[in-house]
Amino acid sequence: MKRRESGLEGVDAYVCGPPPMVDAAIATLTALGVSENQIFYDKFTTTGEPEG
Repeated sequence: MKRRESGLEGVDAYVCGPPPMVDAAIATLTALGVSENQIFYDKFTTTGEPEG
């Protein structure tokens, strides 16, 4: 995202995937100007795997 977008103020962002990827995407999006209340996400985990 950083290479293709210089600023994303005012957009809604939807992210889903494994927790480390989602966390990294949220950090990148906020650095590009997306407000945390405009980021919607779902962290996927496998069944039986403890959340960490």
